[in-house]
Amino acid sequence: GAAVLVTLILLGILIFGIWFAYSRGHFDRTKKGTSSKKVIYSQPSARSEGEFKQTSSFLV
Repeated sequence: GAAVLVTLILLGILIFGIWFAYSRGHFDRTKKGTSSKKVIYSQPSARSEGEFKQTSSFLV
């Protein structure tokens, strides 16, 4: 019983800490501008899809 309570308390602290850090970082990112970061994240995905298509064609 005590072990379960300790694990639940630790999990709660971890989740709260991650949420607090994310909320702080999220606000900082929105101030800086997320549009540029979205473009950076979208480019690698398109490249990876092209690579997957090439590898599949080579395998076939």
